[in-house]
Amino acid sequence: MTEKLKKLNYLSPSVINKYIDCPLQFYLSKVAEFTEDDELTEGVDSSMFGTIFHKAMELIYTEYIGRLVTAEDLQTLINKKNCITDYVDKAFSIEFFHMPDNLETYHPNYNGEQLLNKYVIIDYVKNQLKYDMQSCPMTILGVEKKMKIPFELNDGSTILIGGIIDRYERVRINGQNVIRISDYKTNAKAQKTVTLEDTFDSTKSGRAYNYLQALYYCEVFTRHENPKEPVSPALMYIKTALSSRDFR
Repeated sequence: MTEKLKKLNYLSPSVINKYIDCPLQFYLSKVAEFTEDDELTEGVDSSMFGTIFHKAMELIYTEYIGRLVTAEDLQTLINKKNCITDYVDKAFSIEFFHMPDNLETYHPNYNGEQLLNKYVIIDYVKNQLKYDMQSCPMTILGVEKKMKIPFELNDGSTILIGGIIDRYERVRINGQNVIRISDYKTNAKAQKTVTLEDTFDSTKSGRAYNYLQALYYCEVFTRHENPKEPVSPALMYIKTALSSRDFR
């Protein structure tokens, strides 16, 4: 088992959070390599719900990469008949029904539960876009970007750290250009933290693991891209999309 531990060559923020909260669970999944059996289901669990939402937002903002996005642009998307519905249908088709991602149109054959989830996701996407309007104008720099960097450990060895950054954009904060690392949270409530140390303290009730993940992505992005502007994290809790929830 020690040899397996030494062979670990990559750590994501979710894995690090797993270790902080429960070293035994980390050991069983990453070292002993125990896995849960996948269950075939026609329902949409919380993980798949989040995956579909992420894909819909990716499809929308991919078309804006490198462009300045205005509040009017996003309002036009929201107002355009069936526009958001089409994005969600495509996201559902790709992620849930495993259809190709290059079809001209998508018309999934939803059952009742799936259809209900579709409409909830449509509402969440619209609310997210309305929230994003408050940050406009902004320049979309990337969506669902995979980044990995080498990280040197205390013993002199290196390991890869990284993950998938949901979205990053250039915005104006207090009159200054800032690169914001946005992280969608589809199944979590806003967390509060007092100090950086609190994010590592597993004895804290309701440990702010999302803050740790947000800071982690900022560190990975900064080392990977070496940006000239300051980097700021933003946690996007989609269930409270129009409340004040930026973490800067």
